[in-house]
Order: sequence, then structure tokens, then C-alpha cells
Amino acid sequence: MNGINDILKQIISRARFFHTKEEWLDYRKTGVNGTDLSKITGSSGYGDKLDVLKSKLGMDDDSKSNINAIEDISEETSDLELKEALPRLLGHELEDFLISIYKRRVPSCKEIITYDMVDEYSVEWVFTHPEYDFIKGSYDGIAVYENGDIGILEIKTALGFSQKNWNEGVPSYYREQGEHYLLSCPEASFVDFIALLGNNKIGIYRIYANPERMEEIFKIESEFWDEVLKYKSEETMIIPVNAKPKAEKPIDDESFEFEDLDREMYEK
Repeated sequence: MNGINDILKQIISRARFFHTKEEWLDYRKTGVNGTDLSKITGSSGYGDKLDVLKSKLGMDDDSKSNINAIEDISEETSDLELKEALPRLLGHELEDFLISIYKRRVPSCKEIITYDMVDEYSVEWVFTHPEYDFIKGSYDGIAVYENGDIGILEIKTALGFSQKNWNEGVPSYYREQGEHYLLSCPEASFVDFIALLGNNKIGIYRIYANPERMEEIFKIESEFWDEVLKYKSEETMIIPVNAKPKAEKPIDDESFEFEDLDREMYEK
């Protein structure tokens, strides 16, 4: 922790650390998280506002597979479950590797903090907005740059055909995740996405905090959380069934193999 500036210490003081994935997943129900925003707005192909609402109310389907770590895989895991979980698992396993490459390709980055550097027994962390405790974020890393800027790092994997989703930069559903992170951490100036694209490229994409956009997102998330609290306060929870149609699901990952990494793309 030596060398971390006061602003970074202030940010980390708002983090809560978790020693099991189950505790982390339960805690995520206490606020709006990065992956929730695109579902609330309808830009995600993996869920909609109703799905998020059910999750916050504890009404999500417990029968759904929830593979969040390699330890969750067993002989009972279906090929489909493994296929859907693979990009997430691979991204987690490659975090240290991709962050190491990022540090070499972005020399202005002087320090990167991840949850296991602060608490070696933790498996995740969640940050809470300094004023609004329903706005939360789980970052892959927090970075300090030589000019004093603070940035948030997010690791992504785009395997097989899904790398086409990155042809025009950060896909909208990931961009909204990054924007939510910027809302949750007012001290951060930008989010850098570090994406493994297919089997031979690493892309680094930067999105900046835009005050007008932050206000828009805050309004969306505040109204949604008010709705959550409304249903929680009612003795009998009756939630609407007419949710927005899901966006078209991103191109599925198919197969991949590792080759020599090509030079990354850097987009400001």
C-alpha cells in the first residue's frame, strides 16, 4: 500500500471486501451495479429491467446456473453452461496477465491496485458512492497516473465471433457499465477497458466521465432504486410483467485458441 496517494486511500476506504463469491453476489442485491445499467436501459441482450428488479427483491430464479469461478465447474456442468461462463472465467484468470501488459503499454500508469493487494483473502470488492449508497461498483483495478489522474480498469474477453462487437469501439452495454463505474467513483477521470480480442489482439479503449451523461445515469438509477424500495415496502410484492424487450443478444463466443499477441489498439 506504500506510495498510494491520499485520494486513492479515500476511494479504497469506501470498499467492502468479500471472502466468498456467495457473499459478494448477495451484497450486489443492495444496490445498482455496473452490469445492471444496460439491462435497466434495455441495451443488454442478457436481461432487462424486470430481471434486475427481481434480483434486487430476491425473486430471481435460483435454478439458474451461476458459474462464477472455476471451482463451480463439475461433471454436472453442461456444455452450454460452460460455453456461456467461459469468457467471464477466462477474463478472471487472465486479469493479472492483461494488467501486466497494460502497465507496459501505458507507461504513464504508475500504480495499479486490485482487491487481493489490499486483502489477500478476498475474492471480490465492492465500492459505494460517497453520498448515494445504492450506487455500487466492482472494479477489476484502480490505477494512478503520473499526472495525478485516477482511472478504473475493466478486463473483458471477446472470443470467437464476439470480437466483432468491438469493431467500432466499446460495445454499448459495456460502455454503460463503464459509465456507471464513473458515476460510482467521482474521483475517477476515465475507465480503460483492456480487452482480449480473439486469439491475437489486445485492445485498450478509454471512455471519459461526461457531466451531462453522469446526471442522466444518476436519474435513471435513482428512479429505478426508488421503484425497488417501493416494492420492498409493500406487504405483498406485485411487480409489473410488461418489461422492455431484451436487446439483441451479442454474438455468441464459439471457439478460440491462443496465438502470439498482436500489438494493442488504443482509442482515446
